[in-house]
Amino acid sequence: MSNEFAIQGNVHRLLRQLDVTPDSGQAAAFVEQLAKNVTPFVFTQVSAHNAKRKIAEFSPKPEAFLSKYEELKARSVRGLDPLIQLLSLIVSTKGMPNKLAPKSPSIHLSINPDMSSRTSESGSMQTRMRMSEKDIASIRENLLRDKDGVNRALSSSGNFTASAESKRQKLKTALVKRNAYVPSLPAWCHEQGLISRDFVPVSRAQIASYDVGGRGGGAKNEVEIGNMSMARQEALVCNDLVCLMSGISGKYIKCKDLSSGMMDASSATGVERREFVIDSSVDPSLVTFIHRFLPLFVNYSAVVRFIEDKSAFEYGQVNHALCAALRSLLKEYLVFVAQVEREKNRQQLQMQRLWHLTQPTMQTLHLMANIIADINKAGYTGGEVLTVLHSYVINSIKDARSQELCLFLAQAASRPFLDILQDWIYKGQINDPLFDFMIEQKQGTTLDEESIKYGAKDALTVDYWEKYYVQVPKNTPVFLDDLRDIILNTGKYLNVVRLYGQQFSFPKAKEILYTKHTKNYRDILEQAYNFASKLLLDLLIEKEGLKSRLISAKQYFLMGQGDFFLQFMTMAASELKKQVSDIVPAKLENMLELSMRTSSANSDLYKDDVRTVLLPYDYVTQLHKILAIETEHESQSSVSSGTELNLSGLEAFSITMDVKWPVNLVINQKAIARYQMLFRHIFYIKNVERLLCSVWVDNKACISSGRGGAGGVGGGGGGGYSKWMAKMFLLRDKMMGFVKNLEIYIMFDVIEPHWDKLQKVLVDISDVELLLRTHSDFLDHCLKDCMLTTPDLLSFVSKLLVVCVNFSNAIRRLTRSAKIQQQHLTLPNESSQKKQPIAEQQMKGPNIDHVINTFNKNFNKLFNQFLDRLNYYEKREGELSMINVISRLDYNGYYSDLLMKAKERKLMNRAANAATTANSSNLNSND
Repeated sequence: MSNEFAIQGNVHRLLRQLDVTPDSGQAAAFVEQLAKNVTPFVFTQVSAHNAKRKIAEFSPKPEAFLSKYEELKARSVRGLDPLIQLLSLIVSTKGMPNKLAPKSPSIHLSINPDMSSRTSESGSMQTRMRMSEKDIASIRENLLRDKDGVNRALSSSGNFTASAESKRQKLKTALVKRNAYVPSLPAWCHEQGLISRDFVPVSRAQIASYDVGGRGGGAKNEVEIGNMSMARQEALVCNDLVCLMSGISGKYIKCKDLSSGMMDASSATGVERREFVIDSSVDPSLVTFIHRFLPLFVNYSAVVRFIEDKSAFEYGQVNHALCAALRSLLKEYLVFVAQVEREKNRQQLQMQRLWHLTQPTMQTLHLMANIIADINKAGYTGGEVLTVLHSYVINSIKDARSQELCLFLAQAASRPFLDILQDWIYKGQINDPLFDFMIEQKQGTTLDEESIKYGAKDALTVDYWEKYYVQVPKNTPVFLDDLRDIILNTGKYLNVVRLYGQQFSFPKAKEILYTKHTKNYRDILEQAYNFASKLLLDLLIEKEGLKSRLISAKQYFLMGQGDFFLQFMTMAASELKKQVSDIVPAKLENMLELSMRTSSANSDLYKDDVRTVLLPYDYVTQLHKILAIETEHESQSSVSSGTELNLSGLEAFSITMDVKWPVNLVINQKAIARYQMLFRHIFYIKNVERLLCSVWVDNKACISSGRGGAGGVGGGGGGGYSKWMAKMFLLRDKMMGFVKNLEIYIMFDVIEPHWDKLQKVLVDISDVELLLRTHSDFLDHCLKDCMLTTPDLLSFVSKLLVVCVNFSNAIRRLTRSAKIQQQHLTLPNESSQKKQPIAEQQMKGPNIDHVINTFNKNFNKLFNQFLDRLNYYEKREGELSMINVISRLDYNGYYSDLLMKAKERKLMNRAANAATTANSSNLNSND
């Protein structure tokens, strides 16, 4: 079918070049005649050869012509063959070259008068025209005007991209800080506007929007669109709409420049909306129709800008994959535009049909624009982008077409993220150069086989589980949020095995594909977790002997080796009495080693890993440090942990254990700190018991020596001495009972039951997390049931033990004084008459009875308060473990009766005081 508009344009252009000014009727007659005689153009190799031969015969330089023809043919220049055929007809027609000869100096310019009809089957072709100086001046003026417009547009473009560029630079700076090897795109990728598909403001875009009549005659010969017929206006508008669909500004529908950046903080969508200006002379009915198409162009512009902006390295692999998916959809969209243009060139396209054809495309681009608006609004990267896409997949469940599109985008964008996830849960390593993944390796640390070989692991594995690999909450997709702990632990387990040097391969590894059902992820991840957990457990228990390590820790820290500590405390007693600054650590180390090698601990495989340590803080300070772990007070505790003054060796003494990789992941520094807390508590109680036993030994020796001498403790002059000695024995037995029962409670009612539970779990354990949790619970329960995590109970226990220590020291001093007095009374060189008054005076000197009564009163008071608090925790707080300590400390109810009587006396005194106050007030009122 011939193109009537193309023929009309060519007729007018030809008449103008021939300087013929026919009236409209003659031009219409020429058009009608040509339209009837136009036949499809058929060009063969024979006709091409004949046409070249004819032109070469009439050409002054045939070799140059043939060479130029072959060059153009090799470049596949469109319209070459029709042009050759036309030129051959012109040169072979007698008189035609003279008629077409120029009347003034001119140049030759080859143009395409109608780009919109270049593929038409009507046979329109490129022509070779001669233009006058006047036409050249007009074209030059137009080009200069276009150049100025381009400069202004590019300047405006530079202004509106300033915001996006600043944000891109911030992201790039942050990325380079974390990974210095990330490449970057050259600056011209963001500065050159000509490579964009988003309505480039250059002259080529304006040329592409020329109407079928062309502009060859200059702007003064153009007719406003409003003065044309409706059919003509509709054709021109359709031409502009097709251009706008492919991102090229039209002639009558022009795109305005963006005034701000792509991601406008003030915009509700985060993307600035494109605006278009419609020629004021267009028919109003067509304007209404045009407004229906504008959302399509706006959404196309937003999608193109998103692709061009988010393709930079600093936006991450997920955004790159999403841009690739959007680009593939735009490719299909441009194929659709080409089909629409083909319909237009065939004169088969009206606005109604164009509106009908673009309906599915408009819906698709609208959904794509909404997705990228949500991503741009908060500047999402990595897993955040997948969260947005997943929400669209779930929310579009009612629309099958929309859900299919969202599912395609989510699957494409999640591919890099899921590839990193597969490497993590199947290999235990992270390959995430652009930091899109939900797990991140601690900055500034590298742990590989070489660093392990040279001991770098020992410094890193202190906080390996908590700090070496950390979760990034913002990069966790919503569909993996419930599984983030499983993902983190699976990779960490495999990472430990890999760094240990053991080779492994998961036999049931499956490719992880995006799906809207979380159950599919859970099944794959649980299988991988079970495999990794079993692999690490076999490594820890079978190859590294974790159970033996735990038994060894119990023997030393919780004093399972009784003979070992008895020997050590005997040998180191004098050394531990010194100040910390006066103690030689090597001497304590040698004593510890000697006591271990001369006891049942000699058969332990890990005895050489036990070392002595003098901590720079006392018993209570370490307790506060333990309680501050993993709390907001941890930093304050570490800052205020200066060395305590006047610490004795007994207060600072503790032991530690060297545990190697990978067992130190279980018996780590926090676990050893808890073990040390229990050890120092038990060690202090053992020392108090030893002091009270030494008091008993000294008292027995004093009594024995006193019975042998004349006028000893049993004599008439020693009645006071025997009286306070009896009180002292009773108080010492009371204190010994408290210390013994407290020690038995800790060893047999706390440690052993919890240890049995731990051993039962270790028999059939299949989960590393369960192992870590059980071991931590064992230590926490021991600390809690030993009353070390309850400050007020610990305060009472500490005060009672201090009273016992002070009592022991005081009695030992008194006993030594009594021995000196006894020796003085038995001196042979003095008369007995002089000795007796001196002895009586010395015995009456210190008020021994008052001292013992004071210790007794303080001990009973603290003990009753301690029992009262124990009853409170047992009844009010539901601490059932307090029943055991109460039954041991007050097995016959003696102290409970005293406490009850004390409360009754207190109530009676309070009532008596109230009655006295009431009587006095009555007397005052009567007066």
